[in-house]
Amino acid sequence: MTTGTTTTGVVRPAPSQPGRQDVFRRQLARLGWGFTAPALIVIGAVTIFPILFSVIMSLSNVNVTGSGFKLSGVTGSNYSILIHSDQWRYALTFTVVYTIITVAVEVVLGHLEDDTVCGDHRARRARDASPGPL
Repeated sequence: MTTGTTTTGVVRPAPSQPGRQDVFRRQLARLGWGFTAPALIVIGAVTIFPILFSVIMSLSNVNVTGSGFKLSGVTGSNYSILIHSDQWRYALTFTVVYTIITVAVEVVLGHLEDDTVCGDHRARRARDASPGPL
């Protein structure tokens, strides 16, 4: 490595092959994409494709035959039938109420457990940390 001097007398290292680092970084980036691309393809095939296919099937009329199934017409009639169904409304109402009640019970039980397990220690820490009478 050679050194160069400036007019102020400060010694600075001379740049050695300035474009070499950029080429190395690009090669590392290509190598990284080469290693991650198969994983990204598998993730896409296993998660994203089934979700998209389910959405397409939900918007279509599906006819099941002996040799498979056939998608015909992309409409929202399935969702119209669903929204106007009394069973769906009951299931949605039950799910929302059940979720609210169970989350509230879990929060209350968690606070009660926290108070019984850590209550003494928390009160002692608060007392010790207070500055006391001034």
